[in-house]
Amino acid sequence: MKSFAEWLCDKYQLDHAAEKNYYDIEFYQQNWVNVLERYFENVEKELGFGKYVVLSKKRNRQLCVIRFVAMYYVRKNYPVSLNEIGRYFFKDHSSIIHGVRLIEDLLEVNNAEREKIKKLLNLF
Repeated sequence: MKSFAEWLCDKYQLDHAAEKNYYDIEFYQQNWVNVLERYFENVEKELGFGKYVVLSKKRNRQLCVIRFVAMYYVRKNYPVSLNEIGRYFFKDHSSIIHGVRLIEDLLEVNNAEREKIKKLLNLF
């Protein structure tokens, strides 16, 4: 039995490079979730905030920054759509855009926050 990627290549007469790209994308889509899981484990060890506390609707500044750093990291390092990231965080795409832009602004302007964000990014 053919895999979905093989079937797709045969149906649309694509070369097998397309099959490879399909698997690469599939790998990235599975891998970014694992990276986030490790990040939340490290956050819990270092800062004492569990995954479900960070993903909750609480708007504590520290929790928001931890959450936004995770959104920023995934958006910058993986070919994942805003909607997919949003589904993981129980947010819509505009919240992901806001979080990514906030982290970018803090990295550019605020020296005190920059150090905190770099420490959080090192948890990945």
